[in-house]
Amino acid sequence: MGYFDSFYDWAIKRGETIRATTSFLIGGTTTPSGDLVQKAGNPNNTNMWNGKWYLPLEQFTEGRTTYGSNNNVRILRYADVLLMNAEAKVRLSGPGAGDTPFNLVRKRAQMPELTNVTVDQIIDERRMELCAEWGERYADLIRTDKAAQVLGPNGWTKEKTYFPIPQAQIDLAPELENEPYTELKLY
Repeated sequence: MGYFDSFYDWAIKRGETIRATTSFLIGGTTTPSGDLVQKAGNPNNTNMWNGKWYLPLEQFTEGRTTYGSNNNVRILRYADVLLMNAEAKVRLSGPGAGDTPFNLVRKRAQMPELTNVTVDQIIDERRMELCAEWGERYADLIRTDKAAQVLGPNGWTKEKTYFPIPQAQIDLAPELENEPYTELKLY
């Protein structure tokens, strides 16, 4: 079972329906808009894909038919802002302080409201709400010091924390190679 399969199982076990429908495209099923999701031709390939980049065929712009080319790229989502707000409130005032913004996200996803939410619950909510979006999960694991615990079994090490500086940028400013980095502790 691959990572995406285990993530899907985690989502279903927590009762996800609305977000599961929009986050996972499963081979052999039909989307709510009526598009058939083809099964993988190779049994070694996945039979599940990222639904965040899916756009119903009826909404494609003529001449723009490549995967994801018709999508509106989201840089910052309201749900992300609400969950950041919930986390900040809990970190400042303790469990429960972020219930209102947290539950606004859950209400839209038709999930039951929770009370006295903790940072761990908020991180899990971010995992589901922002799945497959711009590395949000990775950044959350790094900033909460959970990367080694969660990603370590898959070969992640602390040396992999930071993305490498692109060679094109080093070519423009060679001194970047000499610049030491220091760990920034946010809390």
